[in-house]
Amino acid sequence: TRYWRDWSSDVCSSDLWSLLASGWCHEAQGRLAAAVKAWTELLDAYPDSAAAVPALLARADARQRQADFQGGLADARNVLDRKAAGASLDPEAVPEAMLLEGLCLSGLKQYGDAAAAFRKLLDLQPAGPTADRAMFEMGAAEALAGRRDEATKTFAAFVKRFPESAYAADAWFELGEQEWTAGRHAEAAAAYRAVIDRVRSEEHTSELQSRQYLVC
Repeated sequence: TRYWRDWSSDVCSSDLWSLLASGWCHEAQGRLAAAVKAWTELLDAYPDSAAAVPALLARADARQRQADFQGGLADARNVLDRKAAGASLDPEAVPEAMLLEGLCLSGLKQYGDAAAAFRKLLDLQPAGPTADRAMFEMGAAEALAGRRDEATKTFAAFVKRFPESAYAADAWFELGEQEWTAGRHAEAAAAYRAVIDRVRSEEHTSELQSRQYLVC
């Protein structure tokens, strides 16, 4: 996410903008370590500037992608703490921070806490731009936490609520896995069939077809 603000009244110099933009440029070229370095330099020099929250969110995302989940979690929670303290933030900053919080908690294998974070995001923005991602990740966290009944319900609700989502095929597959594990083979076969209908290539469907035939 990019947060474009009118910083004409900001006391920070053009150095601030240069650091933020250079981080984005590094990120676009896959140089995440360099991007993190630029945003860290910005935050060290201008911790209370208008660019601080965009830098925190960008750094949290980059750290999460680098598997620095503790660092990403700290950045995401920094944004949430600023909001709780009364800071005026871009409307999308809090939902993005909540999503990153959940992703980092999942990365840290704190799956119960991750599921709760995704649930809070869905409660805040049930139809927001990241609702499908949050709901899918919530189901995954529930499954990894061993809460299979909850995961089954979440994935079943997902495929009804977001049938055209980019995560729909994965949700159908995860639903099939939960049904299979629970011994509900007919339901598992139906879920795997839904994946096959979406993903036509032989390399993606061979395993699913084999498992479907086993349970039919």
